Amino acid sequence: MKTKIATILVCMLLFATVLSVAGNEKNEKKMTDANPNPVTSFIPQSNRAEWDVQFWFDCAAASGQTGNAGSEFDGTYFYSTRWGGNLIHKYDITGNLVDYFSIPGVTGLRDLAYDGEYFYGGNAGNTIYQMDFETETLIDTITSSVQVRAIAYDDINDAFYVSNWNDPVGLIARDGTTLDTFNLVIATSTYGFAYDNVVLGGPYLWVFDQGAGAGMPQYVYQWDLDAGQMTGESHDVALDFGSGEGIAGGLFFTTDYESGYATIGGLLQDAPVGDYIFCYEYGEVIPNDPPEKPSTPDGETAGEINVEYAYTTSTTDPDEDDLEYLFDWGNGDDSGWIGPYASGATAEASYTWTSPGEYEVKVKARDELQFESPWSDPLTVTITSPPEPDLKITAIEGGTGITVTVENTGDAEATSIAWTITITGGFIVMPKDGEGTITTIAAGESDQFTMSVFGIGLGIIFELPEITASVTCNEESSDQDSEDAKIFLNQVTIQ
Repeated sequence: MKTKIATILVCMLLFATVLSVAGNEKNEKKMTDANPNPVTSFIPQSNRAEWDVQFWFDCAAASGQTGNAGSEFDGTYFYSTRWGGNLIHKYDITGNLVDYFSIPGVTGLRDLAYDGEYFYGGNAGNTIYQMDFETETLIDTITSSVQVRAIAYDDINDAFYVSNWNDPVGLIARDGTTLDTFNLVIATSTYGFAYDNVVLGGPYLWVFDQGAGAGMPQYVYQWDLDAGQMTGESHDVALDFGSGEGIAGGLFFTTDYESGYATIGGLLQDAPVGDYIFCYEYGEVIPNDPPEKPSTPDGETAGEINVEYAYTTSTTDPDEDDLEYLFDWGNGDDSGWIGPYASGATAEASYTWTSPGEYEVKVKARDELQFESPWSDPLTVTITSPPEPDLKITAIEGGTGITVTVENTGDAEATSIAWTITITGGFIVMPKDGEGTITTIAAGESDQFTMSVFGIGLGIIFELPEITASVTCNEESSDQDSEDAKIFLNQVTIQ
């Protein structure tokens, strides 16, 4: 059962006590993975109501190791990674250390991502490591075009959002293909990502940013993946923990930490005694199921350019929500969200293709809480150009007057073919111009038109005449050709 953030969020709970930890020799020497080139500006934080602290603990004290950076929650256990080593630490729901281990071939992990089966992370290089934390093995590696510090798994695209400090964000498929890139604009020292397809209006990418470094705000930002911009939603994590000296680490988003609530969690490095794994309550959740996969669009599978065609589909919603539909026309265009339609009702959209080709038409649905269905199976639509005439002047011949042959090389009849003959040069050539009409020329057929002349144009004493013939028809096919000629009285010789 998927979940959705409600619009009513609980009030802000200020953190009242600071965890007292008995320091040891390892904890006294603090280690952080900080941006070596932080910015010096930040956005002031406004008071918000939805950032109640659910839980936090010092994972450095629990594990006896500093330098923790990445964090993740799999529904049962918390995990932390060490940016300067190869250890991964596992904690229970109350923050007690359960186990620690390493993955052969993997070290220096920063942020983590989880797809429900495997964990993923990078060490600020161009490799995404796919790991099984149960068997403690490296499953596979993915080569990324973007260096991997922050990482989040996108279950809609089955791909990974990755970035390193202020580099552009890349959406990397499992085969290493870069599906998208974009700049976060505000975030300048990105360390942690969390993907969120739960909050209304999403999907979102939550971003944990070191900003100007220790002693400055450590914001979690909300980035709207569809709109390609920050939403204005943000929270300074450092304000909630003692002296506010910590810096951003890894980030995660889950609906599995506390029943009925969505959680934004992460790791704040060196704040102020150790490394804190924290959980914020973002809001109450409402049970909701996405719509079922829509039926394959129904409509014409063959057509012509510049003709509008209608396509229909339908699906049902398990919660009987009203539905909207998005048709993808296979050429980069879509219908936009249309509706609403009752669950099970037929939706219809129309489109006009302007270029010949073969197009895959598909559709998906979304419910009232913005949960989306999978894409339907595609319908292949073949679009061609309609039959058209194609006029070609194939010959301009002399003799007694001028004879022009025109052929229709197209695949449709040409109608109302207007023709002209124009003579330039020569001496007292009569007439200089002629025109007429041929009613029709069938596809693959030809016809002729003629014009009588009288004059002199021999090219020795007088200018050599030029004969120009042109044709055009109702269907907008046309052609033109010219030939030099000698004219003596009514006799024409093409040169």
